[in-house]
Amino acid sequence: MARIRHDVMRIRCCGALARMAGSSCSCRRAAAHRHALRVCRAGIVEPACVDHDLAILLTKVRQHDVALRGSRAAAWFDAVPASDFTVAQWDAEPDWRGDECNVVLAIARIWYSAATGGIAPKDVAATRAPTRLPDTYRPVLSAARTVYLRGGGEAADMLLSGEPVAAFVRPVRRIVEAMLSA
Repeated sequence: MARIRHDVMRIRCCGALARMAGSSCSCRRAAAHRHALRVCRAGIVEPACVDHDLAILLTKVRQHDVALRGSRAAAWFDAVPASDFTVAQWDAEPDWRGDECNVVLAIARIWYSAATGGIAPKDVAATRAPTRLPDTYRPVLSAARTVYLRGGGEAADMLLSGEPVAAFVRPVRRIVEAMLSA
């Protein structure tokens, strides 16, 4: 039974990866899907690794699943514990340097999920960030949302660099971690 289930999952995975590899998602994500598709088709099973995106992705799959045939995703995947929505991967500036916009928006998204139990796109989560966010951090979040939706600019680049991002990440991370551990 386990072998059949694994093969069915591999086939479903390959089909989903084939669709994602040809989709209009970001270049980096599409490249990851194409690589995963090649690995899947070759029958290679890669070792387990930490992927912080899986908590959000699996939760979205369980929430928005439409089974055309067979079992729904909830039958295949357990619910993701709230503690798995983590911001621990951004411990220091080297962890987010070069990806400041995505880190700020990911923290807003995790905060949104911790507060509501739902999942929203990054720009929506940034718009609906809890009102407890101190005014001093709002410009960084607003700049990240603007860059995400429209591209950068000099003012946004200044807000999404070094110290302003560090000043945002450290306290907001503590707030989100407290929510997740409650």
